[in-house]
Amino acid sequence: MGLSRTLFKRACFRPRPILKAAAALALFLPTVSQALPIFARQTGNNCVACHAGGQFPELTAYGRMFKATGYTMGKRVALPLAVMAQANMTDTNKANGPTRGLDFPKNGQPMFQILSLFAGGKILDNLGLFAQVTYDFYNHRKNTAAAPVDGPGTGGWVGRFTVDNIDLRLADRIVSPNQDLIYGMSLNNSPTVEDLWNSTPTWGFPYLASTIAIAQQVAPLVNGLGQQVAGLTAYGYWKQTVYAAVGAYTAANGALSVFSQGVDRTARTQIAGTAPYWRLALTHASGPHDFMIGTYGMIANAYPDPMNMKGPTTAYSDIAIDAQYQYILDPHAITMQFNYTTESVRWDGATWANWVAAPDPTLVSHRSARLNQLNLKGTYAYDAGKWGTFSGTLNYFQVDGQRDINWGLGGFFDPVTNTNSATPITGSRANDPGTRGWIAELSWKPVQYVRLGVQYWLYNTFNGASRNYDGNGRRASDNNTVFVYLWGIY
Repeated sequence: MGLSRTLFKRACFRPRPILKAAAALALFLPTVSQALPIFARQTGNNCVACHAGGQFPELTAYGRMFKATGYTMGKRVALPLAVMAQANMTDTNKANGPTRGLDFPKNGQPMFQILSLFAGGKILDNLGLFAQVTYDFYNHRKNTAAAPVDGPGTGGWVGRFTVDNIDLRLADRIVSPNQDLIYGMSLNNSPTVEDLWNSTPTWGFPYLASTIAIAQQVAPLVNGLGQQVAGLTAYGYWKQTVYAAVGAYTAANGALSVFSQGVDRTARTQIAGTAPYWRLALTHASGPHDFMIGTYGMIANAYPDPMNMKGPTTAYSDIAIDAQYQYILDPHAITMQFNYTTESVRWDGATWANWVAAPDPTLVSHRSARLNQLNLKGTYAYDAGKWGTFSGTLNYFQVDGQRDINWGLGGFFDPVTNTNSATPITGSRANDPGTRGWIAELSWKPVQYVRLGVQYWLYNTFNGASRNYDGNGRRASDNNTVFVYLWGIY
C-alpha cells in the first residue's frame, strides 16, 4: 500500500549487515533491458516521459495528462499487464525490548517481500484502468498456543494476496482554439488516488516504506483509507490551469468488497454512510518550470470498533493545503512538494463518556481534538547516461496533536512504580501523538525499470517526547531506521 525510508549519522549504526544486504540485492539486477512497463508499451515512450527523472511513480506534466485522460493515450496493447517485485532489508537502531519478537520481526534480514501484478491502460477510446493486486510474503504470522487467538501471531509467516490501488476512469477531452477541457469520472478505492500530483497521500513520498519498522502511530483519516473504501469521483481539468474534483466514498463491504479484498476487517476503518471528498488545484507551466497549489479534504464518520458497525460514530473533518514545483530539463529533474493537513475529530459519545465517568488525572480525555500533519519533500535526479540515473530525496515530516487517551496510544499511571507508562515501543506515556523527523533517500536506477535505494529515517521526537516516550525508557532515536530496497517493474 503504499518506497523505502545516508545523510545522517546515528549513534549505533551497524554498516556490516546493510552492506551485505546491498550486495545480495545487487545480484538480482538484470544486465539488459528488453521491455517497457505497462503504460510505456502503450504510448511507445520511455518511462522518463511520464515520471520525473524516471523515478516512478513521480509524475511529469505529460504523465499527469496521460492519467487525466483516463490512461487512454496511445494504442491498446495485446497483453496490458506488468509485474512488480520488491526485495528489502530493515535495520532499526535498537530492535530490543519486552516485545521484540512482535515489534521487530525479520530485522536485519534480507526479505523478498512483495510481488504485484498490474492490469490497465486503454480499454476503449474513453475508458482506461489502473489496477494492482499484491502478494505480500510476510503479511502476518500464524497464531500459536503461546499467542492469543485475537492477538498477533508468533508462529510462521503467512503470505496473502490483497487488492491494492484501483482506478477505473471514463474520460473525454474537448479541444478548440479557445477551449481545452478534460473531464471524467473515476471509480476507485482510495481518496486522492485520482489526483495528478505526488503531494497527496496515495501517491506521496515515501513511495515505498518498510512494513516492519516502527513508524508514526497516528495520522489524519484521509491518509489511511486506501483499500478500505469504494468511491466515485468526478473531475475536470480546464486549460491545464484549474483542476477540480468532487466525490463520495463508502465502506468497501458487501458487493463493494472487491475493492478491499485481502485487507483484514479488524484492521480497517469502517466509515458510516457516505463521506464527501473534494479537490481544487491551480497550475501554471512555463518552459521547464511547473507549479501547482491546491487544497483537498474529506468529511467522514467512522465506527470506533470495525467489527461493530452500529451505534455512535466518531466525526472527522480533514482539510489539506498542498503545493508542488517541478523543474525538468535534461539531464536534471527537480521536484519539491508541500502538504499541510489539519484534522478535527469529535469522539463518539460512548467512548468519551466512558472516560469522563471514570476520571483519572493521568488520562486526558476531550470531547473533541485536533491533529496537524506537515510534510516537506525535495528530490533531485540526474541522468548520467549509460551509468543510469541517480537521485537524492530529503523529507521532513511532523505530526502534532492534543494529548488525549482516545488516540489509542495506551498511556496510563502505574501506582506500583508511581510512574507514567504505556505499551512498550509503540505507546505514549503522555497520550501524545507528536512525532517529528527526517527521511533521507539515495537511489540509483541502472535501467529504466529497476531502482536500488537506501533510506534513513531519523526521529527527533516520537509519540510526544525525545526520551522515555513510552514510559519504558525508549528514546525516539531508538526507532531510527535504515531501509535498503531493490524495486523493479517489468
